[in-house]
Amino acid sequence: MDNLRRRDNLTGPAPCCGMPEATPPASALRNEPLHRFFKAVTQAFWQQGLRLMRTEGIDGLFPGAAPLLLHLGDEDGLALSELARRCDLESSTLTPIVDELERQGLAARARDPEDRRVVRLHLTETGRATAPRLRALLLGLQETALTGISDADLQTLHSVLERIAANLNQASHLAEE
Repeated sequence: MDNLRRRDNLTGPAPCCGMPEATPPASALRNEPLHRFFKAVTQAFWQQGLRLMRTEGIDGLFPGAAPLLLHLGDEDGLALSELARRCDLESSTLTPIVDELERQGLAARARDPEDRRVVRLHLTETGRATAPRLRALLLGLQETALTGISDADLQTLHSVLERIAANLNQASHLAEE
């Protein structure tokens, strides 16, 4: 049984310290854990996305690199720091992704001529040809994912997900204080 669900014995002492075990909040008891749903949707989306990418000849690109390619397709030559910010990635995570984009011949790093401390990422000719194809593929996949979902349900979904994110961000900020 899931570790977030109520166990039959919640009032007895915890096995490790003799203190009563805490009861999970009611919200954790009324539904399956949210992280499982988020993970399932993400995995299904990217499994199908990878299959479509391979079918369309976009070989070697992996899901983590797709947002970078799409941002560069919108605005080529972004500073790595700005690209990391837009993709919500740490530089230690961004670096191997950029390395892979370079290995695939989709992008190339270059120092900014006006400020040599800044490294910018530019799409290669292959990257410029791939970015719009990838965008179209992912938008089509999104349409497939939303098939049969009404506009009202989609609006509700957006509102609920935004509220969940806001709740978690608020909790994070309160913990930092």
